[in-house]
Amino acid sequence: MPSDRIQAVKKWWGNHVNEHPAWRTEELPDKWFKDILLSLGLAHEIRRDAIVLGKPGAELPVLIRSHFWEIVSCILKPYAPYSINGITAIKFHLGDKSIPYEISIITKSSSTRIDIHGISTLILEKQPAFFKNTDTVRNGPAIESPESLLVHLRPLHLRDHPQIISAFLKAVDFDHELLRTLLLQKSRPIVFRRLATLFKQVGKHAEAKLVLGAVRITTSYSPPGKSQILKYSLPESVAKSRRMSDPVHEIRFRDQLRIYRDRALDCMKKIKIPEWNLKKILSHAEQTKKYDTYHSSTIEGYAVTREEIQLLMEGRETSTTGANHEEIHRKMALKGYLDAHKFVLQLVSDNFRSDTPLTESTIREIYAHLFSPSLDAGLIRRDQLTSYRNTAVYIRNSRHVPPNHEKVGDLMRCLVEEANGIENSMVRALLTHYGFVTIHPYPDGNGRAARFLMNHVLCTSGIPWITIRIDDREKYFKALETAQCDEDIIPLAELLKQYLEESR
Repeated sequence: MPSDRIQAVKKWWGNHVNEHPAWRTEELPDKWFKDILLSLGLAHEIRRDAIVLGKPGAELPVLIRSHFWEIVSCILKPYAPYSINGITAIKFHLGDKSIPYEISIITKSSSTRIDIHGISTLILEKQPAFFKNTDTVRNGPAIESPESLLVHLRPLHLRDHPQIISAFLKAVDFDHELLRTLLLQKSRPIVFRRLATLFKQVGKHAEAKLVLGAVRITTSYSPPGKSQILKYSLPESVAKSRRMSDPVHEIRFRDQLRIYRDRALDCMKKIKIPEWNLKKILSHAEQTKKYDTYHSSTIEGYAVTREEIQLLMEGRETSTTGANHEEIHRKMALKGYLDAHKFVLQLVSDNFRSDTPLTESTIREIYAHLFSPSLDAGLIRRDQLTSYRNTAVYIRNSRHVPPNHEKVGDLMRCLVEEANGIENSMVRALLTHYGFVTIHPYPDGNGRAARFLMNHVLCTSGIPWITIRIDDREKYFKALETAQCDEDIIPLAELLKQYLEESR
């Protein structure tokens, strides 16, 4: 293998690995590029005609999840024109780029199924007359336009996803002329009347009037007495007009939190948890500190022992002299966890059964204690403790894609505001935890910080500290992913309910 070719490939890879990771084989500078990239471990083959660039040692499933939508766009290039539609497209317009199990795609010339290494399946359906209005997303696939999405919604979408659709109707500013034109090309009175009802419920009366006007023009339809999609109404908590200052991603997140609040309240309404006094709360948390540190750290992949934790708790920490970077990182993580645990208990003591609201400042303080030893050891920069992340992050082996870093500030303010409005302490703890890990506001430590926040809410309310155990790791992560990607908070609520009942 000529050295000049290897150097040329390495230079090209360095220029593109971060900004343009997915490539079709015919797009590479030369035919021999692909073989050299694969042999050096600088790329993986997605299909015979497509590769994804990555650092040596990177695993293909991790690369696919990290660059999923760029890869989808790359795979779909030969099928253009195409348009992603349905609920996936609606979520995309709302800023939700989580990875679906299946993606519905309309094409002009092909019908086929494309499996992306078991992570997702692209389902292509040939509809030659479809292509009139699509939006192209930067560094991503072509998405059906908001107006076209409304006109092509299926009854099952309205039946199964009314909350997502209502957030979409609320958040998007539709082009009235385009929407009227598309509505008049179809005659779908049941679907359109349901859309008009949803528009009214979210305060968009002009759009509701426009849709009903199209129904009157295109049909003399009289609705039947029963309709599967007409009997569903929005919860009162989300059937409200948007605040004009709210960005799209915040509307979606706020509505989801409110819907999850209602469902979690129903799930937990029969739990009888005796409220403990402050002394008992603090004593229990101290007694279980080693147990909690072990399980919460191990869940995040740290190889720790109870004996090592005990030494640190007693102030007899082991030396880091001669330790490698990974070993130092692990030890600092343990020290930070114990420091944050102590700080959270001080917060509990200061605010026990008070009306003191959760604040972003409190969140930053907890996070700072969690990572102060890492800062002292030179493992992280000071600005990483004082501000939210400014880069993209990905969650290993999860379909959830955390929001763009530019949205983190808005979403954190929304989370704090919504959490403080929840009266039930157990539900407030659940959604504070869920919202935090979903936003993933920091580069590292989000899971541990979320569990501290959850216990801060519980203990301040007189409910004992709970520890999610390592043997529930898979169940815990699956429940989080289900809430983040499949609109179902119940598995996570049931898991928390299990732990709360064990604490009685």
